[in-house]
Amino acid sequence: MLIGVESPFKPITNRTIAWEWQRCSELIFPIGCENDTMLPARPFNFVKFKESCRSRFGISPNPHTPISFFKSKNLVESLTRFGGNIIFSNGLRDPFSSGGILDDLSDTIVVLTTTKGM
Repeated sequence: MLIGVESPFKPITNRTIAWEWQRCSELIFPIGCENDTMLPARPFNFVKFKESCRSRFGISPNPHTPISFFKSKNLVESLTRFGGNIIFSNGLRDPFSSGGILDDLSDTIVVLTTTKGM
């Protein structure tokens, strides 16, 4: 479920529960999907996401956590300042690619994309 927290992966394991917790506590990705992916359209709704986190774990996500962690509102700026020797791989049919790095940032921070891949 992309709006909520519960993982679509079965069977439920400690890993999937850890991912769900992390999505609520530190990695708040405001990413949904439209009709141009292999998944059903389901736009991101922060209010529903927050309700799901409260229901599941008793916590409210703070959308500013990634900003305070990376010390910037702009991940590209942070990576350009501090990153190196990174390869991002994005399948453009993956709905999470919209929140990813899609262009090379430097000679040592490069992006590989596949237009019809996951």
